[in-house]
Amino acid sequence: MNELVFTRPEMLWGLPAAALPLIIHLINRHRARRRPFAAMDFLLRVKRLSARRILLRHILLLLVRTLLIACLVLAAAGPFISALEAGARRGPVHTALVVDLSLSMRGNDGEISFFGAAVEKARRFLLSMAPEDKACLVAAGLTCRALVEPCSDSRSTLLDALDRLEPQWGESNLIAAIETGAALLADTGEGEEIERRILLLTDASAHAFTGTPQLAGDSPTPRVVLENVAPDIPRDNAAVGEVRLRAKARYLEVSAGLRSYSRGDEPGLSTEVAVGKQVLSRGFVDLPAGETARKVFHIQAPAEAELLTVRLPRSDTLSADNERRAHVAGRRLVRALLVNGDMRPVLHRDELFYLENALSPAGEVSSGIRFTTVTPDRLQGAMLDDVEVVFLANIHDYSPAVISKLRGFVSGGGGLFVSLGDNVNVDLTNRVLDDLLPWKLRDVIATGPADPDGAHRRGTTFTRLDRAHPLFVPFSKQVLDAIERVRTWKAAVLEPGAAGPRTRVLMDFANGSPALVEKPYGNGKVILFTSTLDRDWSAWPARASYLPFLQRATIYLAGRLERLPPPEATVGAPVDIPLADGADGVTVNAPDGRQFELVPEGSDVGVVTFADTSQPGWYAVAQTAAGRGLSKETVPGILVHLPRRESDLSPVDAEVLGETVGKAASFSVAGVDGDAAGSRTALFLLLALGLLLMEAFLTRK
Repeated sequence: MNELVFTRPEMLWGLPAAALPLIIHLINRHRARRRPFAAMDFLLRVKRLSARRILLRHILLLLVRTLLIACLVLAAAGPFISALEAGARRGPVHTALVVDLSLSMRGNDGEISFFGAAVEKARRFLLSMAPEDKACLVAAGLTCRALVEPCSDSRSTLLDALDRLEPQWGESNLIAAIETGAALLADTGEGEEIERRILLLTDASAHAFTGTPQLAGDSPTPRVVLENVAPDIPRDNAAVGEVRLRAKARYLEVSAGLRSYSRGDEPGLSTEVAVGKQVLSRGFVDLPAGETARKVFHIQAPAEAELLTVRLPRSDTLSADNERRAHVAGRRLVRALLVNGDMRPVLHRDELFYLENALSPAGEVSSGIRFTTVTPDRLQGAMLDDVEVVFLANIHDYSPAVISKLRGFVSGGGGLFVSLGDNVNVDLTNRVLDDLLPWKLRDVIATGPADPDGAHRRGTTFTRLDRAHPLFVPFSKQVLDAIERVRTWKAAVLEPGAAGPRTRVLMDFANGSPALVEKPYGNGKVILFTSTLDRDWSAWPARASYLPFLQRATIYLAGRLERLPPPEATVGAPVDIPLADGADGVTVNAPDGRQFELVPEGSDVGVVTFADTSQPGWYAVAQTAAGRGLSKETVPGILVHLPRRESDLSPVDAEVLGETVGKAASFSVAGVDGDAAGSRTALFLLLALGLLLMEAFLTRK
């Protein structure tokens, strides 16, 4: 039994427009006023001879125009003939209709996407169902979920659910979808007369079929039918893979991996790096068929944090994977204030000679640190407003107003580095700095035995470095071993039992006395070095490890090391967000504008998990403490990428898949029942064309 059905029945509301030619004819029809005129009598006799022929012509023209409009409306409604084959059916058919929503379904042939073709076929199938048939709808995306359950015979319910479907950005597992469909069909009733069928509407990409379906042994075995919605479309595709960034002085090296999934070589493939709509660099790369290539760009490093995009400005089967983003932290300079307690006219004797050269080698700001040097008598509280780190080097006395400002500076998130020297008065320093000091000072001593002449030249070395601390983590074992060989002949010893709360010893002297200690102060940090930053008490400033250590200490005190690079994940994968100290809430803003509020499970957890990564792009992260935003956060956001496997559009081998699925259910590759007769849109369009030609023939003079 055949039935004419429409995929877009709402277009049939346009059929009344077919009456327009008749309406226009009736409006224009009018009778002229009769006036007798003798000379016209002969002409009227001739007119009556051809009146019937003219009337027939006008009727045909009116009919042709009416049918022409009707054919165009019917063609727009998507007509097709469904072959229901009632004679061959043993009973009702219950179908689990599985629509693939994975990223690869966004591929297209230039006119319609794979997903659009799947929805069109699903619509045709639902419209061709017999009255006794039932269907349920399964969306196969990041998760397999039933949109209509239990199976229904209501076409409107099924079509409404189908219209709400949208393609996703992640992977799909069609083996799991088969299991979901089988479970739905198992609840549709008993009886041998019911035919159960799972219809997979997919682009049949091989990566969507993983494993063997596990179906319940006591449920009726369904028939699995694979409908490839894009069987004859070329699947040539290229994708941007991993993007690596490496800072080089003031420039940034951007290295992008490119992958070809095409059957032919692509010489001179255009590639570009952009920030927003601004293209920073362009280049070309030869990409062999089925191979990978790497393109390297050198661009000027942006001053602020930015999202770079590496893209292939072209159109292929799947354009969504033609770009990939990377986060650049920017080169915003760390601003430091150096307070010199022993300024000397001879440069190499100056207290900060070695520190200044360590923070800015060769007089250039290549370290990312910009500093200002002042003496204690010129130090003013207002100077702390524009810096992130303060060094107090060999200071004898402090202004009370400056110390008060300094406490607020560190408590608000600033960093303080205190070093000693001959100008330091131990008692005065303990009293003035008070709670800012990580550990109270006791006295200044020689760290090694005296030479025969009474001088202390041998000193002692460093030991027990806290190698897990962020200050030492990036250094190799050779560098750390070199630090432990540095000799110091004079240092301050600390008062036993007078360490501040949460004080951490980062490095000791070989005699057991702490050399480098740290403690948090509010939202900031204080580091105390019990020797000097010049060569008066220690040989460290003359060693190669001094420069990288002081640069890292400055960046660490500024809070930059705590800002980890943004976590990166694949669509659908959960992400752990590190928590800043004291954070009790996290806000995540998704690329589509949705906002998520996360609450840590406990104060000692250290991370909070964010799971709704259903879209690719940048998820901005903000952390709060007691309802107020934190200025120092661990990560600025989350970067979510497209799954790489989805870029490979290679179709699955039907024979191999049949062997896999066939272990649990019968499997076939076929079209949808009722779709064999195909679409009748072309037929109605051809009929409209013929009517148009006939209309032109009838209206000719």
